[in-house]
Amino acid sequence: MGAIAQRGAGIEARGAKITADTDEDRRALARLERELGAMRFTATTAEAVAAVKSAAELAERNRRAECGPNNETRRERCRARELEEQAKRDALAKAVSDKVATDRATQLAAEAAGLRKGLAVAPIAPSSNALSNALGRVLSIPALTAATIQQGFVSAIVELLIAAVLALPELLRSSRAAEPAAARRGQDLETGSPTLAMEVLPPTTLETVPRALPKLTGIQEALDEHVVDPKPVIAFLAQHMPVARGNKVDWGEIYSGFREWQTKLGQQAWSATQFGAVLRHICEQANIRVRRQGDRVYCLDRRFTWTS
Repeated sequence: MGAIAQRGAGIEARGAKITADTDEDRRALARLERELGAMRFTATTAEAVAAVKSAAELAERNRRAECGPNNETRRERCRARELEEQAKRDALAKAVSDKVATDRATQLAAEAAGLRKGLAVAPIAPSSNALSNALGRVLSIPALTAATIQQGFVSAIVELLIAAVLALPELLRSSRAAEPAAARRGQDLETGSPTLAMEVLPPTTLETVPRALPKLTGIQEALDEHVVDPKPVIAFLAQHMPVARGNKVDWGEIYSGFREWQTKLGQQAWSATQFGAVLRHICEQANIRVRRQGDRVYCLDRRFTWTS
């Protein structure tokens, strides 16, 4: 779950940085606008300041000329020159102050223009989790809560997938171990391998007819006469009755071929009842389907390859 939560850490970091920078620029722009709004001044140029300074210097010279020593007759005019000089100095001070304010306002306006331009072209902060935002809008819950629910759901799915991958081999082994022995024998006999057929088919002596198969008249008597060894039939079927889907083989044809095969090998021929009992038992153990049509019996999905 921690890995899932951290999968968008890079996007979240970029989005947080963009958002922080944008907020900082907006705060700086608001501060500059407040400072500009609070300034009260008359826009003044350097030339205007120089003119006011020249006027102040002229007033100073006039005052000195009128207010020199031992000049009692011009006292009233001296007083007027002093007042004029003071006014000029006040105007000079105001002009200098306005010039400083003008320069400061120009600087602030330039900075504000730069911030506005930067905000206009600033990238949009990417959403850290668009799906959680959509879920939040659909479910009317906070995006953070929706993101938590989403991550929990995804984590649960991932945990289930991991558990399934870990448990699958054990389940397959268990199903193979629990597979019926008869089914495995049928798969082995379908390969047409005499060795596998010998391993999965019944013991060397056949003492009873399988309970799952119906008993035909004369089979039990034939088995009671003497115990028979099914190995010859197993070897014959494995060699001459391979798998062939959709085909069928008549038991009478199989018995005729088996007798010819026994004669060719110099073995004592079996009776039909002995062969039928053994063949039924083998078909059951090897999971070979058998069908009866009237008085004829067939092995299904098999092909008989014996030739005289």
